[in-house]
Amino acid sequence: GVHGSTFGGNKLAMAVASKTIEIINEESFLADVTNKSLFFKQILNEQLAAKKQVVAIRGMGLMIGIELTIPVVEIVEKLRTNGLLVLGAGEKVLRILPPLTVTKTELEQASQMIQEVIV
Repeated sequence: GVHGSTFGGNKLAMAVASKTIEIINEESFLADVTNKSLFFKQILNEQLAAKKQVVAIRGMGLMIGIELTIPVVEIVEKLRTNGLLVLGAGEKVLRILPPLTVTKTELEQASQMIQEVIV
């Protein structure tokens, strides 16, 4: 009973999982994710370069951490209020983990929102 789940073994869930793995394994999908990741890091670096609170922007793929000189609790709350879900990773790192299907337009919007709340 310790490994039971609501959707485990369900034919629909297994079909969805199988199709997801098939899509992720397509070269074009992963190339697109890499392209979006580079794009997002570039616009974050451009928009946040002048912010004295920003220590570093780092990450792998679309998993991004923005290290700040200030605690991120208020920034996380302001972004959530404005519709952008982010987390803290420790006291002073803003963690951004968009879905792999995110669009460049959505990444631009996210970057703009982050720029506006880091004063």
